[in-house]
Amino acid sequence: MGIGQALGVVIGPLVAVAGVAFGWSYVETRHDYAHARPVAAVVAEVEYTRPATRQGADRMTVALPGTTSADRLEVDDPHSAPDRLAPGDPVTVLVADSRPGHAVFARQLGLGDLGIAAGMVLFGLLFTAAGVAALRRGNPRWRPPTAESWDL
Repeated sequence: MGIGQALGVVIGPLVAVAGVAFGWSYVETRHDYAHARPVAAVVAEVEYTRPATRQGADRMTVALPGTTSADRLEVDDPHSAPDRLAPGDPVTVLVADSRPGHAVFARQLGLGDLGIAAGMVLFGLLFTAAGVAALRRGNPRWRPPTAESWDL
C-alpha cells in the first residue's frame, strides 16, 4: 500500500466527519431561526479577542428597547457577528421563539459556512473513494519477486 492510498483511506473519512461536525451547528442554527423575526436592538455588552481593533467578539449581548438589563439576549456565535460594534450601537437582530434569550444577526445565516462544510465533506468522500479504488486495483508497479530474479 502506497502513501497516497493510506492517506486517502485514513484522512478522507476524517475530513468528511470534520465537515459534518462543522456544518451541523450551522444547520441547527438555521433551523432554529427559520421563522425568526427581525427586531431593532442596542448592543449592551461586547467582549473582543482584539479589543484595540474591536474584532473577533468572544461574547455579545443585545438589549431590546424598553426592556430591563435582565432581559438581554445573548448573541449566538459571536465570532461571526459584525466587528467594531460598541455598547450603545443600534443593530437589527433575529429573534426566534424556539431560542428564548438568544439572537443572531441575519448575516450569520448566510450560506458561506454551509458551503465550506459541504466542500469538506465532498473532498473527504472523494479522497476516501480514490484511496479505496487504488487499494482495490493494487499497485501495478510492484511485482512479487520470482525465482529467476534472484541471481545468486
